[in-house]
Amino acid sequence: MPNKRRTKSANAKTAAPEASANKSAPKPVRQAPAPPQRQPEPSDTGEAPSSRSRRWLKSPGAWALGIGFPVLVAAILLVVTGLGPDVIDVPAARDTMRAVFKDPEDIEYSIRYEDPGYELILPSGVELTAKQRSFLQNWTYANNNKESYGLSDLMRELRGAGAATPAKQMNIVVTLKGERHQKINVDAIYPVEVHRTAPYNGTWINIPPQDGGSTFQMMFDFDEHTPRARTTVGGDDGIPPKPGQPYFRKNTLTVKDGIEDTLNISTIGTRHAVTFKIRIDYRIGGKPRHMVIADHDRPFVITPINCIDRIPVDKNGKPVVGHASYDHIWSLGGGDIASVKNPRRWSTEYYC
Repeated sequence: MPNKRRTKSANAKTAAPEASANKSAPKPVRQAPAPPQRQPEPSDTGEAPSSRSRRWLKSPGAWALGIGFPVLVAAILLVVTGLGPDVIDVPAARDTMRAVFKDPEDIEYSIRYEDPGYELILPSGVELTAKQRSFLQNWTYANNNKESYGLSDLMRELRGAGAATPAKQMNIVVTLKGERHQKINVDAIYPVEVHRTAPYNGTWINIPPQDGGSTFQMMFDFDEHTPRARTTVGGDDGIPPKPGQPYFRKNTLTVKDGIEDTLNISTIGTRHAVTFKIRIDYRIGGKPRHMVIADHDRPFVITPINCIDRIPVDKNGKPVVGHASYDHIWSLGGGDIASVKNPRRWSTEYYC
């Protein structure tokens, strides 16, 4: 028993200094959290450098460099080794580089109408504006070409409103200019998007030609089921031209770089009003391509005269007057343009 009490007392004495030591030990200092790492600041454009790099790789400049540089290096190596002219198609290579930095059409074109007179026919329901009627009422030879607004301006406005050219009079001059170093061979020219309706019978502006007009090299005959470019036959001494053999049977057409060539196209059609565009099939570098020509994205329009009876011929071979029918007719007579009093049955020797 005495030994147990002594042991307990000894243990108590030993623990006391440890408790005292714990009380006197300094408390650990609490450390402040580490400051966050600074992120890279965006550029002035608000994009990280990696984002800008990705955008540049997708840019036209990067594509041009990626395509053009290998082509240029290959061309230089072939020329240096003496193989260039024999291996490289130089015009084709130049066109490849041309397409990298500038991608024009193979052929540029423009159109103009070369009608011998001023004749257009509006479809029924399309009326002249007050300005257009006033111009026609006041037009005379004396004031022609003296005003800022003239007959050519009127024709342009009416075509924009859907007017058609009388079929025997529409002559289209198409100017073509090559935009490739390679030679462009034209294989075919023909109307497309062809739509036929009854002859137009709205308002007819009738200022006929004073001469026979020009003979054109190419003709579309819309009385054919599938019209195509044909040669013209006749057209001299007042005889109306007629369609001949297919134009490209014996003729060739080549469009060269930077050089303008003209296509002179006339039209005929005696049965229907027709809207159409013109397609040109061609080859460049042996590959077939095509283009479609229109009048400022509008189709070309022709119509025959709306005759209600045709001019017969009497027993002596003399023609008898026929008649045309329209909502309104403005016709040149003497020195001015006047509205015809009876447009529903208008006598004519020239047209019907």
